Amino acid sequence: MHAVTPSSSTSLALKAEENDPDYFFACTSVRAMLYRSKAFLNLDGAVRVLSPELDPVQLIRDYMLQVMEKRIESQLTPGRIFAWVLDMKHLFENAPRRTDMVLDKLANDQLTVRLEVEHVDDVVKSLNRAANRLSLSMLLASLVIGGGFLLEALRKTRR
Repeated sequence: MHAVTPSSSTSLALKAEENDPDYFFACTSVRAMLYRSKAFLNLDGAVRVLSPELDPVQLIRDYMLQVMEKRIESQLTPGRIFAWVLDMKHLFENAPRRTDMVLDKLANDQLTVRLEVEHVDDVVKSLNRAANRLSLSMLLASLVIGGGFLLEALRKTRR
């Protein structure tokens, strides 16, 4: 499969199977994606110096189109297509009834929306900490500015 291991703080060892031409575009983690982005930026800079008429972005777009076509072709089996068609058929059959139910509940003020957000407590704690830090920094800044005004006023009165 794909192995992305940082060999040092500045280099990255990418290992891939020889028969997998699109290994570079298979993102396994955020860190790997960042390394790939950095590699693309370095590639772009090197290509601009070595061959200014070559457009690496267009080359990558063309290659990505080929890669996506291969992946789609490998996933389009008759069984999957049939299952997708059945799902669409059920969706279109039930759409008018479901739309009518939603509009009826909306008209009678009976529509309830439940929203569950994962890790919302962590986000709230983080926002509270940020707000507290901002408040404290504003308070300290006002004390420093006020102290400066006070010192300036005292210096003027002593003259």
